Amino acid sequence: MIRKSYLHNVSLRSKLIISFAPIFILTIAVIGYFSFQIASREIIEKVGEEQQNLAKKTTLQFDYMAQNVKDFTDYLYISAIADDLLSENLIPMIDARRDAFRQYSSIMVTHHSFQSMIVYKLEEDSVPFDPFAINQTGITSAMSYDNFRKTDFYKEVMDHKFGVWMFLDKDDKVFIGDHHDKVIFLKVLKNSSTFEDIGILVLGIDESKFRETIDLPFTDETAVYLVGSDGSIFTSSDEASVGAVFADLNQEQIQSDQWIISEDISAANGWKTIIVQKKDNLLHQINDIRYLTLIIAFFCLLFGIVLAGVVASAQIKPIGQLLISMRALQKGDFNQKVTFAGKDEIGQLGHGYNIMVQRIKELIDDVYQSKIKQRDAELKTLQAQVNPHFLYNTLNTISWTAEQKGQTELSKIVYSLAQVFRLSLSDGKVEILLKQEIELIKNYLFIQQTRFHPRFDYEIHVDPKLDHTRIPKLLIQPLIENAIIHGIEPLGGSGYLQVDISRNKDRMIIQVIDNGVGIPPDKLIRLQAALLEPTDWIVPTDGPDLEERLGWALLNIAERLSLQYGPHAAITLQSLENRGTQVTLELPIDKEDLSC
Repeated sequence: MIRKSYLHNVSLRSKLIISFAPIFILTIAVIGYFSFQIASREIIEKVGEEQQNLAKKTTLQFDYMAQNVKDFTDYLYISAIADDLLSENLIPMIDARRDAFRQYSSIMVTHHSFQSMIVYKLEEDSVPFDPFAINQTGITSAMSYDNFRKTDFYKEVMDHKFGVWMFLDKDDKVFIGDHHDKVIFLKVLKNSSTFEDIGILVLGIDESKFRETIDLPFTDETAVYLVGSDGSIFTSSDEASVGAVFADLNQEQIQSDQWIISEDISAANGWKTIIVQKKDNLLHQINDIRYLTLIIAFFCLLFGIVLAGVVASAQIKPIGQLLISMRALQKGDFNQKVTFAGKDEIGQLGHGYNIMVQRIKELIDDVYQSKIKQRDAELKTLQAQVNPHFLYNTLNTISWTAEQKGQTELSKIVYSLAQVFRLSLSDGKVEILLKQEIELIKNYLFIQQTRFHPRFDYEIHVDPKLDHTRIPKLLIQPLIENAIIHGIEPLGGSGYLQVDISRNKDRMIIQVIDNGVGIPPDKLIRLQAALLEPTDWIVPTDGPDLEERLGWALLNIAERLSLQYGPHAAITLQSLENRGTQVTLELPIDKEDLSC
């Protein structure tokens, strides 16, 4: 075991070689193992996707054959050939059989997948009816109706009159003389006029025709099964399993995790196309990755030892330079700068170190300048408070004097103006309670309503639970001033202003709505775009343009919200020309305010 004291005394180059040797071995081993696992999973997933696509494609081919059969049975109904064929009159029956043979046989020739067909008459009557049976070569023989009634086929077709698919074993003798396994379609025929059940159609397709549609681009051990709704295997690439019940197969083998299993269900017939394939045959070739990994690990170990020595020697020199510069920086020399060639990690480290030193120097200068600006701001604030306080006290004196002399209306106006000044000052606070802002708004609206009476009216709705919520001072009043000056005042009369303040979960929603002249669409678009980036918008301080004067207040509020709340606050502007304007503010609510 290597002692720690020894490691402390060896060079960085030796430490890197000692440290990286086992890391290389472990890394290659882990990479090899996971490469094999990932490659195996990717191959299995890719083959699984292709196998699923094949299942869907095969299902579509099977559905196409089944649809041809259903189209043919629909033709029988529309053509009314079955009505004549199953007629009770003997003489017309001969003609009907001849006509039926001529038309049915021509259809079977064009649809080479149709191998055999039988038409049974449901009810025996005074005129005997032999089953009408034909195949690709002509008239043929079929099982008698009495014997057919004893089969499961008869029971199933009577339970599913509109059509049922079943597997017909070659030994079932329904088609006499035919020694092929078939997939048959059975359906009750109805009279085209009375809709009464008059017969049974049995249409047979050789199982081999279904098997011919199966395409196997995978390994020899891939198996495809077409399973009917009753669970029997209609056809399969494994011919030995045809006719068996799929549930009776070796389910332990098929359900094993050593097999890839894909399944697709036909929406039209309820058939299942099941494809199974053994995984081992797919993964046989990538087993060579294991041996290749061992060889690569050995050579990488040798290469890593050599490379670690070379890299360590190359990196020690610039690191030493960096240490010297850092010691000078610790002593207060902020003019330090290192020059490393190249854009590798060491080069980037040197570049980052230079930026850091420059940034530290700038921050020190910024802090110094900030303190100077802060003192100037405090002085200006003190100076700004003197005159407003004097004006506020003077207005209270005027209000009291007017009240003493009976000038009640004048006294109320002056008092409201004094309250506006008082709330605007708020002892220099940046934030005030919502109820204080509402008090300021009410006093401001009283003055404006007195000024423009009777040209506008207003309503204020506030959720009482938000009274003690803190908001930036003078946040809502500029919006109301905008609404009056730019919306209601040009209207000339019948103005209306509404202020709604509500809560939505942890957000405060402030809406200022007026029925004024609105904003022209082109200017509205520019203002809405400017509200998204208020710091990029330059509003001139002169000129009578509506967009300039209106935008100044809105963008000032948008910038204040951005500075205080960041992306958690929003301001939106909506307006219709000659209809009115709505400004909406969304602010986050401090949980401490709600608990007050």
